[in-house]
Amino acid sequence: MRAMKLPLAFAIATSLGLSAPLLAADEDYRIVDKPLTLTIHFHSGDKIVYDNDWPVEKRAAELTGISLDGVASMATQKSADAFNLMIASGDLADIVGGNRLKDGFNQYGQEGAFQPLNDLIDEHAPNIKAFFESRPDIKSAISYSNEHPVETIKYFDFWFTELGRRLSNFGVEGVHYDLVDGKAIYKPEVLNASDPVNAQMWNIGAQIPKGFWQDFEYQVQWTNEMGLESIALYEAGDYLTEQFLGVSMNPEEQNVYDKYQGNLLTYMLEMQQIWILGTEDVEAGWDKYQEQLDKLGYHKIIEAMQSAYDRQYGS
Repeated sequence: MRAMKLPLAFAIATSLGLSAPLLAADEDYRIVDKPLTLTIHFHSGDKIVYDNDWPVEKRAAELTGISLDGVASMATQKSADAFNLMIASGDLADIVGGNRLKDGFNQYGQEGAFQPLNDLIDEHAPNIKAFFESRPDIKSAISYSNEHPVETIKYFDFWFTELGRRLSNFGVEGVHYDLVDGKAIYKPEVLNASDPVNAQMWNIGAQIPKGFWQDFEYQVQWTNEMGLESIALYEAGDYLTEQFLGVSMNPEEQNVYDKYQGNLLTYMLEMQQIWILGTEDVEAGWDKYQEQLDKLGYHKIIEAMQSAYDRQYGS
């Protein structure tokens, strides 16, 4: 599913404050009567940390009345470390996000740190709900909790409106792109800049994996002809598959996973390196490898994940 990106791995907890002024023409997107500020811990890919000065986020604050205040430390290099430090402190931000945090959300969500958003989406996020309903295979448990859950889910729903989607993909209209026949077209200064377009977008707060609907058209304008032809071949051959978003485990399944996964992964990576370097013949050592996987709990992990999968997606 090339034209979609939905890392809605954020969570909710507590806080309020001030925001940007409302523009009269943007009243349809207003969420709150009084400006509201929510804190956000967003540290992704060991390199992207939420920046209060991102133009995209400032524009969203003008439109919705809700602004975000980043609390993740830029001094922490590893995203996982930043998440663990926040959890250890007990001081959760209103919104928590980043990549490769699903296991953390599953674990701490079960302990009461985050709560499911299904009902909030059903009642207050029509654009997200429509997105999920058109893609029922990707709907999964999303975890959160906070004093302003309704306002927060409405804020994320904004990013699934037509304007919010353009803003999260192309930047600010009139600054980074213009609308031509209803289509967002990057300005020449963006396309011809020395920095790649995707890097420029990250620097302004667009294309950030914070919960948005990615539009592949943002790439078409700066992808060369050979690249576009290759993509067309993938589509024609039906080689593009839906993204699998993983499973949400219950406490018992999570305990099994946590018990065996570390040692198992270490062994698998070690053997992978041995085979790549040619130190050992794959065929000759395969049976021994399978036996060791079983001793390290491979089949127990598979059973736990299969149980979670059957429960979540249907057997």
